[in-house]
Amino acid sequence: MKATPEQAGSRAAEPPGRARRYRWLLFDADGTLFDYDRAEAAALQQTFEQIGAPFRPEHLTEYPIALARGRTRRPGAGNP
Repeated sequence: MKATPEQAGSRAAEPPGRARRYRWLLFDADGTLFDYDRAEAAALQQTFEQIGAPFRPEHLTEYPIALARGRTRRPGAGNP
């Protein structure tokens, strides 16, 4: 039995290639809704695991310093 668009959610009812419209857009500038520090730490650890590099807790304190000094490659940041 195939789900109706209402059962499958709003994405199923949208035509392909069409921009999605939202009723609400929430901004969480102060971390009230989402713990950005914890999410960033988990993402950094997972990245190390995916590339097979050993992860140490010190990486969590070194990473923000490297970002501030421009020692990381970030898309669109004028990297060579």
